[in-house]
Amino acid sequence: MTSSQPVATPNALNFTPDNKNFYSYSGAIASSAGNFVTMLEFTTQSETLVGQIVFSGPILASDPGNGSDGNFKLSMNGAEILIINFGTSAEDMQSYSVTPVIIPPFTTVKIEYLSADGSRTGYANLVGEAIGMTDVGYQ
Repeated sequence: MTSSQPVATPNALNFTPDNKNFYSYSGAIASSAGNFVTMLEFTTQSETLVGQIVFSGPILASDPGNGSDGNFKLSMNGAEILIINFGTSAEDMQSYSVTPVIIPPFTTVKIEYLSADGSRTGYANLVGEAIGMTDVGYQ
């Protein structure tokens, strides 16, 4: 199965033409203060996904040097697996995180974002190897 979805498609898991790799990019997502918003959400089929999620933010597009606080949440089949807090308002705080992940077959994955003040954007990129996909013979 290959995909012709745009690169930033929050509700799609995309595969390379040879079905050996996968990707899903949220694009810039803003949240309202106090409410998580969905960045990525999809359900795997018979494939196992082995890769990494890169979370970045919270960033104010008009002033990227002026940080804030925010949270990213990863859930699988409705169970919270991971919450990462970012405090980019301080110069020594991280602005991104690379998180290794293995996603089993038939799993609903949801990645959410919360900006402390509601004016910051966040990004989630999920990339890696798809195991168990049908080999389509593309190089």
